[in-house]
Amino acid sequence: MIGRCGGLAERAAVRAHAIRRAALACVVATTAATALAACGSDSDSVTEPELRAECASSAATTTDGATIVRLRGFAFEPSTVRVAPGSTVLWVNCERSTVDPHTTTSDTQLWQSNSLPPGASFSHDFAQPGQFGYFCVPHPFMRGTVVVE
Repeated sequence: MIGRCGGLAERAAVRAHAIRRAALACVVATTAATALAACGSDSDSVTEPELRAECASSAATTTDGATIVRLRGFAFEPSTVRVAPGSTVLWVNCERSTVDPHTTTSDTQLWQSNSLPPGASFSHDFAQPGQFGYFCVPHPFMRGTVVVE
């Protein structure tokens, strides 16, 4: 009788382990599906940073001529850009997906992006000459300048 009970206990332990593994797999799959859905639900401009051509490239401009500023390592790269009047600046969050979102916010309220999660972008057209400082609201030590000349 003891041997039979021991066998039952062993089978029950194996079943319990299998149930825990199945539950964990379900949680992982659900979390991954939720994360993937969230990446594309806010805006068409949201993708994984490593999939964005602007993050992988070192080019200073896009194919349509916008000047690129990458948000990477809690900094704007480059921190200062020089553009002609009528130019567009495109900020792209190239941070890893584990990093909190950033913003690009004009010192003079000329523009204000929404929260930019990793992979998201924001653009602004600069019509008039001048020097325009900006920062990240959640990380105010992140500063940059657009010089329009």
